[in-house]
Amino acid sequence: MEDLNKSSAKAEEGLSLASILGRFDRFSESGARRFARHFPFVMLLFVLGTIHIANNHFAENMARRTINLEKEVKTLRWDYLSRSSELMIKSRQSEVAEAAAIKELHELRQPPVKIVVPPGE
Repeated sequence: MEDLNKSSAKAEEGLSLASILGRFDRFSESGARRFARHFPFVMLLFVLGTIHIANNHFAENMARRTINLEKEVKTLRWDYLSRSSELMIKSRQSEVAEAAAIKELHELRQPPVKIVVPPGE
């Protein structure tokens, strides 16, 4: 028990306020010099880290936008192909004849006649 009390007394003696402040004063001077010497490097790392994070955000946003635009292009292509095929079907002669028959228009069975007007009339 006495050994425990002696070791705790030494520990308390070593951790007195004056000894802690003395160590802090010595450390703070050399630490401040060390900090001042390494400050530009730390700032460079901070700036590079910030640029890296911003670049990652930008790249992710561009990837999302690219995916959305690719989906839109696919949708528009499908729409174009379906409308193009519908137009091809509707422009067949038989389809045009059916649409004209509804409006009481009929196909000519004989070729058109060219009307020639003599000069001077």
